[in-house]
Amino acid sequence: MIGLSNYRHRSWARLGGVPRDIGLVSDALKRQGFTVESATDLNREQILQRIDSFIEAHARGAGGRKNRLVVYIAGHGHLVEKQYGDKLGYLVPVDAPAPGDGSFESRSVSVDEINMRAQRMDNLHTLFILDSCFSGSIISGQSRASLPPAVEVKMGRPVRYFITAGEDEATVPDNGLFARILVEGLDGDADAGARDGFVTGSELGNYVQERVTTLSKGTQRPQFGPLVNERLSKGDIIFSGAGTTAAARAVKPPAPQDDGFALTEGQLQSRINGEETPSPLYSRNPPAAVGTAGPQKTESASQEQYDDAFNKLRRGEYQQATEAFAIFIKQNPTHPLTANAQYWMGESLYVRAQYRDAAVAFAEGYELFPKSQRAPDMLLKLSLSLSALQGFSEACEAINTLQNRHRNASPIILRRADEERQKLNCS
Repeated sequence: MIGLSNYRHRSWARLGGVPRDIGLVSDALKRQGFTVESATDLNREQILQRIDSFIEAHARGAGGRKNRLVVYIAGHGHLVEKQYGDKLGYLVPVDAPAPGDGSFESRSVSVDEINMRAQRMDNLHTLFILDSCFSGSIISGQSRASLPPAVEVKMGRPVRYFITAGEDEATVPDNGLFARILVEGLDGDADAGARDGFVTGSELGNYVQERVTTLSKGTQRPQFGPLVNERLSKGDIIFSGAGTTAAARAVKPPAPQDDGFALTEGQLQSRINGEETPSPLYSRNPPAAVGTAGPQKTESASQEQYDDAFNKLRRGEYQQATEAFAIFIKQNPTHPLTANAQYWMGESLYVRAQYRDAAVAFAEGYELFPKSQRAPDMLLKLSLSLSALQGFSEACEAINTLQNRHRNASPIILRRADEERQKLNCS
């Protein structure tokens, strides 16, 4: 952890929030089982020496090759435009002169120097978190990272992963938003897709980008992705999610209680507020996958079918998972796991940014199973899907329904619902 706060030159404002952010992120990493080393208010030589000694101590030799490492740097950043048109980001040490000073670049740390050190490391997984302006230049031009397939495969392959507080040409406010959302993600909120008890680097990056962009109303957009290096972009750094230990593997979603809510085509056409006219944002004819049930199957066969669909989701095979859950729903319309299947089908669409189809799945799921254990989750994800489609009034309807009808939902769901209400300015 490197915090740069007490700047000496009047061109650089003091960053009073950096010590707070360092403390928050340090505590989150300690909860993950990391040993944390911290340093503050360093000059260029001290920053590079600190990183180099960290690499020598923890990322070299037989003892370091299996280490998971995190390098977090918070402070000012600056973007320098070269004569030939390229732009290079710099981390600004506490004694750096003004940007117009001829010695600024020689007394600052370029993101290329961070990149070079990332490639020198000999350990398996390293995550670099750069909480500064213009830090996104280290990964600008790269495509957004996709969610990983099997966690087991990613754990055994090397990676140098970056999460930055902003884009390559964006300033970043000293308001603690990036660090706060980062901590939420590390503590488990970033566990997406199959919710398997793990938070991967790509899940964490996606969560931080989505939440910070949303809460800042688009004024701050974090970036994330692996180093552009074939050898060092095959894996993914793994954290334990929701306060679990690394031994928490493959947690299956709990089966909801059988609420006796019959499946009818009319219910598929109704809105979440009980009106008969569906919203155009998530109205469509009932999908063939949720039609009349086929031949009845044994309980064990239905369970195996559900497990197969859920394992596809866990492996990151999202298209196949969507199809498998749809078939399960069609063939098992009154099974106790059907509400779960409807929810996970929506998740498999949402994670691929297919927000319109995801909204349909969540809306239909809530209409079909309003008393199920998954009902509050469906309303929350319905709101997020509608918000992504710019359907803000409908998104507010979903949040209002959640808060009015499901006051006993989990604290995490209620907290997220309250955040969405504030973001959307719902009445």
